[in-house]
Amino acid sequence: MMDDQTLAKSWLDVLFVEKGLSTNTMAAYGADLEKYLGWLTCRKLTLATVEEPDVVEFLDSLERNGSAESTLRRLRTTIRQVHSFLVAEGHSDADPTKGFERLPRLAMTPYLMSMSDVERILDAAHALTAETRFGMLRQAGFMRRAALLETMYASGMRVSEAVALPADAIQADGCGVVIVGRSGKRRWVPLNAKAIESIINWKRMATMAGLPTSEWVFHSLKHVDRHMSRGSAWLEIREIAATANLADAEKISPKALRHAFGAHLLKNGADLSAVQAILGHAEMWTMEMYAESMSNDVQKMCGIHPLGES
Repeated sequence: MMDDQTLAKSWLDVLFVEKGLSTNTMAAYGADLEKYLGWLTCRKLTLATVEEPDVVEFLDSLERNGSAESTLRRLRTTIRQVHSFLVAEGHSDADPTKGFERLPRLAMTPYLMSMSDVERILDAAHALTAETRFGMLRQAGFMRRAALLETMYASGMRVSEAVALPADAIQADGCGVVIVGRSGKRRWVPLNAKAIESIINWKRMATMAGLPTSEWVFHSLKHVDRHMSRGSAWLEIREIAATANLADAEKISPKALRHAFGAHLLKNGADLSAVQAILGHAEMWTMEMYAESMSNDVQKMCGIHPLGES
């Protein structure tokens, strides 16, 4: 019989192949599983011998130690999935989590930027593109940031999708691009003239600064054969939010721009399912978070009725 580490790796391999999850998501699952297996080992238990009270004790111990509810929910999901897999594959006779009730979703309310805050960030980013004191390479960097911000707000792309956008995806006479999102799913996203113009300006300045042509739209300034990292994008967006003197600058992130895109489309009368398709959300409840953050009048306009109405 395989040991717990081998069984765990087997489940992770199947999860990766079947769901095509991102590297970060797979790492989170792996970390959760290591924590669970470590606890089992300390109590001389295995995936095959652990029982429901043991699992409950494990989760309770984490809660007592101050683990966040979101962390506990993710761990619970990981444990349920791995035990279900073991039973399905014949590695275990019983699932100790079979009696667990399905938890209701957490009431998550995304931070929604106002239209004026988005405009202030974009204006601040574009204002810096005229800055020549630090040389052409630094100016090119400012132009890259302005183009990235325009692209993300115009399309609602995830930051991982935006930074990895191939150069040949952008057409000067186009109005959108097809991108490959999570699990390899392809979708069309809009791209307005201002975003495309900003990209062209950034690429032109990169050439003037002596940088060779890159296969990426938003490539690194030091290594043009690599696209800029998600971390760099996050830091640049947070920095420009501070420069724009926004009251909630610490809340501004790539995800905040994505939320703003979705919410502002809905507020302006866009169809909920159309916005869902553009954003690449697999579940409608994610979209409803945006609508629930808006007024009842806007919710009705979007086809979502407040509780108690029909």
